[in-house]
Amino acid sequence: MIPRNCSSRPARTAATWLSMLALGSTAAHAFISEPETLVYGRILNRKNPNLEHLVTEGTLYWTIQKPDGSSVVLSGEVDALDNGRYSYLVRIPHQAMMLGQQASPLVLPLGTTTTTASHASISFNGTPAGILSPSTSVFDLDQVLRASALRVDLEINAASPDEDGDGIPDWWEDKYGLDKQDAGDALTDANGNGRNNLAEYTAGADPNHTSTQPLLLTQEVIACSKAESLVLLETVDSNSTAAQLTYTLYAAPTGGRLVLRNAAHLPAPTSVELAAGATFTQADVSAGRLVFEHTEGETPGSFEVGVRDEVPANPESRGSVQVLLFNPADNLVAATAEESVRLEARRLAVTHGHLVADLSATAGKHLLSAPTAGFTTAAYQTHVTNYGEETPHVFLGGPADDTFTGGATADFFHGSDGANTMAGGTGADSFLFTGPSPATDTITDFTPSQGDLIDLSGVLDGVSRSLTDYVRIRRSGADAMLEI
Repeated sequence: MIPRNCSSRPARTAATWLSMLALGSTAAHAFISEPETLVYGRILNRKNPNLEHLVTEGTLYWTIQKPDGSSVVLSGEVDALDNGRYSYLVRIPHQAMMLGQQASPLVLPLGTTTTTASHASISFNGTPAGILSPSTSVFDLDQVLRASALRVDLEINAASPDEDGDGIPDWWEDKYGLDKQDAGDALTDANGNGRNNLAEYTAGADPNHTSTQPLLLTQEVIACSKAESLVLLETVDSNSTAAQLTYTLYAAPTGGRLVLRNAAHLPAPTSVELAAGATFTQADVSAGRLVFEHTEGETPGSFEVGVRDEVPANPESRGSVQVLLFNPADNLVAATAEESVRLEARRLAVTHGHLVADLSATAGKHLLSAPTAGFTTAAYQTHVTNYGEETPHVFLGGPADDTFTGGATADFFHGSDGANTMAGGTGADSFLFTGPSPATDTITDFTPSQGDLIDLSGVLDGVSRSLTDYVRIRRSGADAMLEI
């Protein structure tokens, strides 16, 4: 046994000790460093909300608020990282806090108890950048978490260079082999589907892909921790119906399981776990039947799927889909109205069993409904006999134009950005709005007698006490227009 005041390691030289003191030469600022926390992720330009534009050049500044309320400003490394999967890296320096030691203003301290820091502000090329789900605005500081890595994806909305002025940014022309000095190629139709390159860019499509063959788009999905979440897989195929697109599961996910609900009649379990080789259709997925059940305490991995259309000769589109876990701290206080909505959605999932579809970080137009969408009273009674009562849903939209349709229970809708179309169904549904938007949302089924309501609590955040400074209602033909 080695006495506590002795060491089995060689005596450190002066140079060794000096290497442990960082960011300051005065006694007041000298400290014993801890391994850095690495924050990495994607910077996505959402100027075109229908596609993912990974930004790999620019200047990134990151302000972190420390537990004592002071701040430290860090700069990030912006480049094509990990073979182009990610676009930035920020290194957070730490200090080991020991008895009697003075905290340095230049680092984040790590003590013997857990504390919380927050991402106070992030700017890219001088404009604000937002944090995408499933990341949150805060993170824990603890010695047991040192040398950890945090993935935090960011979104910006910025114009991209367009050398020939044809409405297609240079990066997209480079990606798909167009001439960024020839404006005429914006009007050509490379794949012969009747849509020119400018229209393909606007739609977020691949101009070189044969549009009559399936192309799997989904690469990541978001799931709530300790809960069940809806999974929306999306495939483009211009001449196939949703029922004609068939998925095959080649590898099941870890950290949870994929299930297809309403797959067997009562009294048998109505949800069936999907193993390798299982098949289901896009119609099943779009009707809200595909669910990921998280295994508490485990980190989800990915699953592998392929999709074919009704033409046997057409190739299969196959890919890996990563499950990203929304696992906020129990004591997290939302920094934004959008974050508050996500926290409430997870609370409903964990506490009351709601099924959450979080599409807030996914580009493109989404189409998703509850299994009982559009059911008559008689049809719903048959559903109850076969499968039991419907589960309530929470639909969280993304940056583009989404279409959500609820079912026979009390569903929640938050369209976020884009011109969204939402229909509540027969339950007491809630439509949540958190702020102004240049687009117009449309609620096609709003029935106060069923208990439907519009929640504007996230909008009323300002110094004015006059309601008309936040919300106005006016007639628009036979409809009512709510202006935020």
